[in-house]
Amino acid sequence: MARRTGSYAGPDDLNGATIRAVERSGSQAVVHLTTDEGRAIALRFAGVAALTGPPDAVGERVHALLETEHLDGTRFVFVAWESHRGPPIEIIAVGFAEVEEAW
Repeated sequence: MARRTGSYAGPDDLNGATIRAVERSGSQAVVHLTTDEGRAIALRFAGVAALTGPPDAVGERVHALLETEHLDGTRFVFVAWESHRGPPIEIIAVGFAEVEEAW
């Protein structure tokens, strides 16, 4: 059986960021976050095949964004600081880009 390994994805200051909103429209998804330093960023995912996770993810602190291979593209998992909050946000997509937002 092949072993799957993941790698860290996203900006360096994603560790400790807080989720402000999660949006999906067709094959696009956007996760809006605020870093510990107060920087507003959006991670925009393209070619989204699936987006799952708790409906109350807003306000959750992110420990890391893990990236692994998936049959339908790449599997992105938002690993939360508090594991008791339920399943993580998972997005199956072709890729993503970071966009800095203005408040």
